[in-house]
Parts: sequence; C-alpha cells; structure tokens
Amino acid sequence: MKALSPLDFFRRNASMYPDSPAAKFGEREFSHRQLFEIIAATAHSLAGLGVVSGSTVAIYSDDDFDLCRCYG
Repeated sequence: MKALSPLDFFRRNASMYPDSPAAKFGEREFSHRQLFEIIAATAHSLAGLGVVSGSTVAIYSDDDFDLCRCYG
C-alpha cells in the first residue's frame, strides 16, 4: 500500500466523510470537504508561485488556521 501524502490524506477524508467536522479554530468549524478545498486552493496558489514538491516554504502567522491550511 502506497503511503498517503498530506494532500492525499485530506482528499481521502473529504471523500469518505465530506460533511463530518474536521477542524475547529475558535468559533470557525470546517467539514472535511471544506478543509480539503481550502488546503487544495492553498497548494494550487503555491504551485502557481513556482513551489514544487520538496520545496521549503516558511510560514509566518499567529493564526493556527493558517498553519493548518498550509499543511497539505
């Protein structure tokens, strides 16, 4: 069995549990589908800037949600 990348893991959970809660940050709660869509959009934006697999990307934020969405 092939190991899942972080993005594959979020994609699989979005497929299996689309409307189940995945994360909560303060008053904001996200389903697995919502979280995957946010992470995939962030990955797409980074790829558009030239970031490729294996690149190192620094994140400077005081918001835990920003860190989560950059995980994939």
